[in-house]
Amino acid sequence: GYICERKERNSNRWVKINRVPMKHLTVRSMSLLEGCEYEHRVIAYNAAGPSKHSEATPLTLAKDPVTAPRRVDIVDITRSSVSLEWLAPESEGGARIIGYWVDRLNPEEAKWITCNQIMIPASERHFVVKGLRSGSKYSFRVRAKNAAGIISAPSDPTIAVICKDDLQPPQVALAYKCKDTMTFKAGEDIDLSMSVKGKPVPDMVWLKGVRPLVKTERLTFKLTGKIFTLSIRKCVRADSGEYTLQAKSTCGDAKATIKVSVMDVPGAPSDLATGEVTPEFATLTWQPPEDDGGITVTSFTVERCDAKTPDAWMKVSSAVRKTSYKITRLTAGASYFFRVRAQNFNGIGPATTIGPVIAKWAFDVPTAPVNLKVSNVTKDSITITWQEPDSDGGSPITGYHVER
Repeated sequence: GYICERKERNSNRWVKINRVPMKHLTVRSMSLLEGCEYEHRVIAYNAAGPSKHSEATPLTLAKDPVTAPRRVDIVDITRSSVSLEWLAPESEGGARIIGYWVDRLNPEEAKWITCNQIMIPASERHFVVKGLRSGSKYSFRVRAKNAAGIISAPSDPTIAVICKDDLQPPQVALAYKCKDTMTFKAGEDIDLSMSVKGKPVPDMVWLKGVRPLVKTERLTFKLTGKIFTLSIRKCVRADSGEYTLQAKSTCGDAKATIKVSVMDVPGAPSDLATGEVTPEFATLTWQPPEDDGGITVTSFTVERCDAKTPDAWMKVSSAVRKTSYKITRLTAGASYFFRVRAQNFNGIGPATTIGPVIAKWAFDVPTAPVNLKVSNVTKDSITITWQEPDSDGGSPITGYHVER
C-alpha cells in the first residue's frame, strides 16, 4: 500500500495523511488551513518494508477553487441570436473574477464552441450570442476566469432551445420603486424607470404630455436590459407633469404614465397695490401667487424700506394670513418702498415690490381760485366772480371762503 505525507512551507515536519497503507492511488488531503502552502510526498510499502519517499509536489496554496457561474438563463430568442444572463460564482478562488466565456453546443456539431472572441468583463453578466442558424437547436454554458488566471468549471448547461422568432406585443410597466404618482422637492434628481417587454424589441420614446423628450444636459435616457430609465437632474417646478413611455413594434403598441409633482417655494404675489395712505400708515393689497409651489401658501411676509436706503429692508410682519395689510408708524412726508413675499412649507418665494410711496394724505389743498373779477358796484355792495382753481388737490371742491 501507500502512505501520503505533507508539510507546511515553513515547517520541517512531515505529517502522515493516512495512518494505514492504502492500495488505491488517490488520496484527499484534508483539514488544511486556507492561505497556507503545502508539499506532499508518497511512500510505498511491501512485505520488505517502506520505500524511499517520492519527490515532493510543488508548493500548493490551500484555497477554494473558482466555482462555476450560477443560474444561466435564456432571456430572449430570435431566429439568429440568443440572449443570456447569469449570476457570479459563489467562490472566486482567492482572486477577483475578471471575466467570462460563453460556450454553445449544437447537437449537429457535437462539441462545445466558445462564442465570444473577447472576454466578457466581470461587470457584464449578460451576453447576446449572434450568428446562430435559424431553426437549429442550441445549449449554452458559462465559465468564469479570475485574476490569477484560473478558469472555473463550466456552469450547468441551459436547456436546448430552437432559434426562431417568438412574436410578442409590447408590454410597459412601472419598474423598481416607481409609482404612478411621484413627488419631488426642487433640486432633487428624478429617475423614472419602466420595464419594457416585447418581441421584436419595440421602439421606445419618453413623452411629457404629448411632446417627445430629447436628451439634454439635465435630461438623459438609459436602457439596461429591459429597464428604460428617464433621468432629470436638479428638477425644477416646470418639470411637473405627466411622463409617458410609449413602446411600438410591428406587433402593436403599449404605454404607461407617471405623474410627477415638483414641490418648490411659491411664486411672487400679483397685483400689489396701495389702498389708503396717510402720513402715519399705508394699506397694501395683493393677490396670491399664480404658482403656489405645489403646496398651499401658509402666510405672507411684508417688508418696507426707506427710499433713501433702498437695500435696508425691514420686516414688518412674517405671519400675514390675508391678502391685505396696514403698515403703521410711518414718518409723515417720507418716501417708502414696500414688498410682499409668499411662503409655504418649502420656504419663502420671490418678492413683489411697489414704490416709492409717500406717507401723506392722498390729496392736497386746492390751488387758489383764478380770474377774480368785481362787478355791480353800489354804495353798499360789490359782486365778485371767479373761476375754479387749476388744481382741486385731488379732492372735489366743496366750497369757497370770501374774505375782505
